[in-house]
Amino acid sequence: MYYGREIEGDYELGANAGYFLTKIVELPPDPTTALSFNYFADTQAGADRDVMKVEVYDVVEATYHDLLGKGAGLPGTTTGWRSVSAGLGEYAGRNIRLRFSFDTIDAALND
Repeated sequence: MYYGREIEGDYELGANAGYFLTKIVELPPDPTTALSFNYFADTQAGADRDVMKVEVYDVVEATYHDLLGKGAGLPGTTTGWRSVSAGLGEYAGRNIRLRFSFDTIDAALND
């Protein structure tokens, strides 16, 4: 998934937000189940700018829970592609969805 203007190869989108939501995933009953993925990021410094996070949606509870976020397991700026993992053992044996979201908060430095 790419967040930006793919043809132009930039992020000049102004202030905006978006997300990607997975289909329902039935997790195995294994408490060592984890989410692993690679990502690249170049965000503004500060917790109140360019907010990115990964959340778990518990289908039974119908609630979102923060899994990873900028400054909480996801560095906001990487020097290339980076691997990250987070445990999903708390949701073992349950049906979940994952939501990857990004919010620029403002229109500054989105180039």
